[in-house]
Amino acid sequence: KWRREVKSHQSTQFRQEIQNESAAGYIEERFKDTCKAYPKIFDAKTDKIGLSIDAIEKILELLDGYRINEIPMDVKGIAYEIFLSSTFRGKGLGQFFTPRPVVDFMVNLVDINLRTVLLDPACGTGGFLIKAYQKIKQSAIETPDDVFKSWNKTRKDYLKEIKDNHVFGVDAEPRATQTAKMNMIMWGDGENVVRGNGLDEQDLLKTRYAFLDAGVNLILANPPFGNNEEDEDVRNKYDLFAVHNMKKTECLFIERALKTLEPNGEMAIVIPDGVLVCSNTSCVRRLIRKYARIMAVTSLPKHTFAPSGVPTISTSVLFVKKFPADYFERIKDVKREEDIFDIQNQMGLS
Repeated sequence: KWRREVKSHQSTQFRQEIQNESAAGYIEERFKDTCKAYPKIFDAKTDKIGLSIDAIEKILELLDGYRINEIPMDVKGIAYEIFLSSTFRGKGLGQFFTPRPVVDFMVNLVDINLRTVLLDPACGTGGFLIKAYQKIKQSAIETPDDVFKSWNKTRKDYLKEIKDNHVFGVDAEPRATQTAKMNMIMWGDGENVVRGNGLDEQDLLKTRYAFLDAGVNLILANPPFGNNEEDEDVRNKYDLFAVHNMKKTECLFIERALKTLEPNGEMAIVIPDGVLVCSNTSCVRRLIRKYARIMAVTSLPKHTFAPSGVPTISTSVLFVKKFPADYFERIKDVKREEDIFDIQNQMGLS
């Protein structure tokens, strides 16, 4: 349907620019236009096109005649995802790419609906954000018009609200963050991905994370394993460090998620099995028990992350549902864990 129907002048014009020895300036001007169109993704002051003139000419020849702007967002998104899956394997950034079967499984495991507000605090290339956004959007498309009218909104208004206020991502790696932003745009989503430490409360520009005030009720994540949080100001924000001297990032991400979630919110997170069984992580398991009910623990095959450069690792998907608001109201002044767990029993939450 989107085959070459009209011969484009782009490659012809670019060859002319090459002959005039002005190709570099031409690309620079086009990139400045792109930066203006997508200011949350590209920065004209720091970002550059890292391709040779020959490579750019070849790309333009391959795309010549295709009407990219007429291709539906989901088609462009699929193409971009295929590109990412091959580009990030074995290239040193595989750690930021969660295999699609794992993403699909986790997204299907949780409840996603019109009211979902999603966060991935270590989003990598944005796999969880894209898949969940698709489900939220589809839910809005299938909802009768009368529902939106009762909210004094149109379906179009609500679809925009989903883009602007329902999907949030954070990652510390600059290339992964930029890739996630572009990935989301290719799927027609918003641009609420920022670069920063997902364990902190502000991004690298010292701006408070928007998700902290967004009412997050779903967290999907595959946080980094085996690292220690080195920023003392960041780790001091966590009880696991302050009380138990726990520095492991995967453990601190669990605390971040449990405290960020709204009551009755859900979390599906990939964790190393050691968090569930080792004696030195018992404090993490008690923290989980304090905040949420464990709904499922699903072991993943040891070779799941081989494409990311990790030959074997024992991991599981932990799926929990946070306790209701009235429970947290009852335990807010309770100090002893035993008393907290007694309250859970009394409320039928254990």
